[in-house]
Amino acid sequence: MNKIYRILFGIVLSLTLTTLATAGDFTVMTGPHAPFTVTKGLRINGISVDTLEVIMKMTNTPFDRKQIKLLPWKKAYARAKALPKQIMLNVPRTKELEFQFEWVGPVYLPKFVLIGKKDKEFAISSIADASKYKIGVIRGSDPSKELLAQGLDPAALKESTSYVQPLLQLKNGEVDLLAHSDMSATYLMKKMGMAKKDYKVVYTYDTIALYFAFSKGTDPARIKQLNSALATYKKPMSEWRSVFDKNTAKYLPNGVIE
Repeated sequence: MNKIYRILFGIVLSLTLTTLATAGDFTVMTGPHAPFTVTKGLRINGISVDTLEVIMKMTNTPFDRKQIKLLPWKKAYARAKALPKQIMLNVPRTKELEFQFEWVGPVYLPKFVLIGKKDKEFAISSIADASKYKIGVIRGSDPSKELLAQGLDPAALKESTSYVQPLLQLKNGEVDLLAHSDMSATYLMKKMGMAKKDYKVVYTYDTIALYFAFSKGTDPARIKQLNSALATYKKPMSEWRSVFDKNTAKYLPNGVIE
């Protein structure tokens, strides 16, 4: 009987220790947003995933990138609001969201830009000027919404359901400009075999700050530690490049389109 008791006690103790070892784990949620989150089969990588992994290790916070959940924004948002220990990647820190989450970042500052062919001339100093051109966009995307919010004539937009069509339309001359974030456009152009040197940023109409959004109520000390770790990770080294910059270059080896 004592032997059986000891065995059962050992099993219970083992389970308890396992539970305690994983109690600090967060559920990480994201949607495809290259190069910040890049999906390939069941694998999820990208600048934001690499960055989160680094700062979690720096603060001894359990994290396993294999457990990242690929979810639509609305579902991730609902989970993060309703449940503790949730993290959403690539979230803009807007006035509407400010008091709904705890924030780590900004992680990166992509710009919303209009991109055209380098051998063409454009005269754009305002959104009103941009309305004179045909602009390729992804339907419902943030760059598209921001153009309209700033007063762009909706008739100027040529909408598509994925990133492939607007890029091909720009390449083939079916549109004059592409509305996208500068970092994403650079990554996707390379993926599609489009030479970065053949294109230029014609107009920048917004800069957004993307953060890691943690569930409300996450330990403030943990958030402070993670922000401190992020600052250290992004701090320039002797050659004026941070470890963050070097790791980002894996996804954007030739820099961002200018």
